[in-house]
Amino acid sequence: MNIPSKRNSRLAYHAIRISLGLVYLFFGMLKFFDGVSPAEFLAGETIHLLSFSILPANVALKILAVGETSIGLLFLTNRLPRTAFFLFLAHMAGTFTPFIVLPDLAINGTTLAPTLIGQYILKNVVYVVAVSAVFVPVLFEKTEKPARLNQSFNYLFPDKGDSKACPVEVGIVNSSVSKQISAEA
Repeated sequence: MNIPSKRNSRLAYHAIRISLGLVYLFFGMLKFFDGVSPAEFLAGETIHLLSFSILPANVALKILAVGETSIGLLFLTNRLPRTAFFLFLAHMAGTFTPFIVLPDLAINGTTLAPTLIGQYILKNVVYVVAVSAVFVPVLFEKTEKPARLNQSFNYLFPDKGDSKACPVEVGIVNSSVSKQISAEA
């Protein structure tokens, strides 16, 4: 079995991140202009219904445009990658809601097969799987913990936090105090 190397994981991470960033940026930008996005009606109506008709479809579409463009920029710049990942997952969850709130547009009533719009929605499964498979190992890999604050001070100010300047070591104090506490109890 061929196990992918850390280098290949990093390359896949950046390839998916950049390509998805471009897709999000492009489709997000389209939604800023009326009548340009092929998903305009679907997205606007879905958010309008999810907001219990509080948000008009055109306003909802502009909010979605800002969100998608932001996700795209976060992916492209690799800024706040965990935030971008979770915003992406939230957006993807929203893309599947037309199956619930607009089932007539997503599912053919006689055959129960997805319509063209339903297929357009279902392709997002590929995005979710690809991004999760590549992002999760890279974003959540274990790294070395940064030095503790007191260790940083010892390095910056050796005379202030140096253990030689302190006549009693913390470990000895803690063990003697814990012995006293357990003896008293």
